Amino acid sequence: MTDLATNQSALRGAHNLLFNCLELNAGDHLLIVQENPDLGWYDREVVEFVSNVARDMSASVTLRNVEGPDNRYVSDDAATEDAQAIDSDFDCCLFFSRIGDQMRFDPKLKGSRRIMCYVRSMESLASSYGGIHYQALAELKAMIDRVLFGAQDIVLTCPLGTSLKGRVQGGVPAEDVTVRRFPLGVHTPLNAAEFSGEVRLARYLTTTGSRVYAPASIVINQPVTANISAGRIVGYAGDPNDLQQIHSQYANVSEKFEIDADSVLSWHAGLHPGCHFSGRATTDPDKWSNTVFTSPKFLHFHTCGNAPPGEICWMVLDPTISVDGVALWDSGRLYPERFPELCGCLSEWPELKSLYRGAYGSVGLV
Repeated sequence: MTDLATNQSALRGAHNLLFNCLELNAGDHLLIVQENPDLGWYDREVVEFVSNVARDMSASVTLRNVEGPDNRYVSDDAATEDAQAIDSDFDCCLFFSRIGDQMRFDPKLKGSRRIMCYVRSMESLASSYGGIHYQALAELKAMIDRVLFGAQDIVLTCPLGTSLKGRVQGGVPAEDVTVRRFPLGVHTPLNAAEFSGEVRLARYLTTTGSRVYAPASIVINQPVTANISAGRIVGYAGDPNDLQQIHSQYANVSEKFEIDADSVLSWHAGLHPGCHFSGRATTDPDKWSNTVFTSPKFLHFHTCGNAPPGEICWMVLDPTISVDGVALWDSGRLYPERFPELCGCLSEWPELKSLYRGAYGSVGLV
């Protein structure tokens, strides 16, 4: 077990998670839901470390071991009872488990202290990914939301040829998810209903971390163009073998869950340069995409479905996102200093300046 006294970076990350994000109080009864480490998503050591730090903060901690996700916890009428029952006897709950992600849109969880943790190892906890103050990213996210939702014109492009244009009608939603996320790595998704153009798909189609289905990912061997009109997929162009695979995956998922195969619900880009993926995407594309979506190097689309988040995601590498003619994301880097309304946040939190000026974490692509 890691010695708490000698691992100051990991200790800082644990305090950031437990105090700044979870708002853990002395005397709280905390449930930690731990996914089976043998599944390869969460390391046992980081769960033990955070549990010990919570006990040092005078909280009572209960560990509950679970297997991988199934479809019981997806937010619908049948799932709500399961979702609430998992921690109804506790003051707060911390998910080192993918089932926390499945609950993120359940309206009955609004206001609860439930945290979905994307830190999956001691390395990640001790890095800037776990260490950047939660409130700093929360304030930056709120300001970026205002910029995006107040824009008159948004243009999305990428080196492969993505070209999508539109805007969002209405203001920033009061809440985008009901389960808090740590680290906070994405802005509020923008409804794609007013966006049209082309998105170039490459590498993989994967899940969105919501419903479980097989196969969880498919390979795209050559870039494919998805034509979008007002948030609808109206056609694809590309290699016939890739197109067959894509059509088959969309048919499989849409028929399994009785959802709309042609819907593009929303999109967001990552906010956290500290995001990193140890290994290669080819080893597990689903784990890869559901890890690196918080990196500014990716534009993440939610497709296939009638309600958030949709079930199939597109990952666009190195996006440029221009807001009223100014690139907020530029070739996969986020430049908040280009917008006066974001500069105050950078001044208040100097660690954000260092974060965005420094090197970005590896995202598993060679």
